[in-house]
Amino acid sequence: MNRGMAKALIVLILVSSLIYPIPAIAQNKELIAYVPHYRLEQEGILIYKDQDGNWINGQLGKSIDIEQSIDLTEFVEQEDIKDVFNVVAYPYDLGFMFSTENFIRPINKFCGTKDSFIENYYNHGTDNIEVTDKSLSNGVVKLKYNAQLTPQVEPLKVSDYTDEDIYMILGQDPNDPNSNTKMDLEAIRKLQPIENSHVPKETLDGLLNEEGKKNGFAVYGIPEDVPDNDYKNKQGQIVSKDDDGAIPRYLGYDLNGNPFTNEAFPPDVKTGLKVWEKNWIPQPWNTDIKNQKQPRQNKYNWKEPYRSEAITWLNQLSWAGKNGWTGEKLIDHFMIQSPQSDYTQGSFVGWHDYNGKVLYQTFTIPPKEKINFNEVEAYIIFIPIIIEYWVEAKTN
Repeated sequence: MNRGMAKALIVLILVSSLIYPIPAIAQNKELIAYVPHYRLEQEGILIYKDQDGNWINGQLGKSIDIEQSIDLTEFVEQEDIKDVFNVVAYPYDLGFMFSTENFIRPINKFCGTKDSFIENYYNHGTDNIEVTDKSLSNGVVKLKYNAQLTPQVEPLKVSDYTDEDIYMILGQDPNDPNSNTKMDLEAIRKLQPIENSHVPKETLDGLLNEEGKKNGFAVYGIPEDVPDNDYKNKQGQIVSKDDDGAIPRYLGYDLNGNPFTNEAFPPDVKTGLKVWEKNWIPQPWNTDIKNQKQPRQNKYNWKEPYRSEAITWLNQLSWAGKNGWTGEKLIDHFMIQSPQSDYTQGSFVGWHDYNGKVLYQTFTIPPKEKINFNEVEAYIIFIPIIIEYWVEAKTN
């Protein structure tokens, strides 16, 4: 081929390549990456001591074996996952947890901050966990591990919560709880809180409260349940209910639905007079008294045998009889606010004149019997564990 023909051939090839491009041999390939995910699981364990002193479901300070199945493909706020690889389970490090962005806490519904999480969950759980076996199938990891029931602080007491609260704490639907949990709670409730079965554990005004229990009184509800309840400190100054040392005027309600007077509440006015030296107003229910607490006559002031019974109550006041103020005389001056019974205190109110100002004062006598409360050992322990798993992420 002479040089002229060679040049003509080269020119022809170049022109044809411009008109008919040569197809590319290389193809785009789909790349596969594996992305780690983290998940906090908290297994809630309800443990208690039965009437024979045997621990059920576990014992504080002792180890228990736990089997748990977790479906990693079904999780709120997580993209659809088809394949899960390389699962690792271990006790979580608190610093790691809060240094990881977007760390999702499925059971930790009530805590918005690190401090509240520590207070409500971590400290009530244990980090002494040893994973003994794990398997993965179709996105479901099955774990076997040994955990020591040694919470960092005092564990959650079942007696401090209603059944509905406990179901929610354990991540269960209160309307359709786990049958075993329901059975355990029924057994626990039969053991507490009092030996006297005829004292109701709850009234329309609420549950028996802790303050009343300390004194053996049947007090229902809490101070906040009483409308217009006020609070003072030890110096007698009006304070907020949230102030340290705030003393409520009323602790809650008694069995009859009357506000339960707190004898520790400082007086509204310090007259400097002894109780028996005060000018008590006779039959105050027949007097136009302008006061925040209005007198009302009831059957205990005039109808037998109630009047005689009330006189015996008034004679139990520590100052009864002084300066002639016997029960027989006080019955015509005092309103019977709440009758004394086996398990409720008697409560009486009198109005007295002090320098032209009408003041009232409440007096109480203890119940005929003191409630004998039994504290049941029943707790909720959390077993927090980290699940680390890898998922497939495809990209071009």
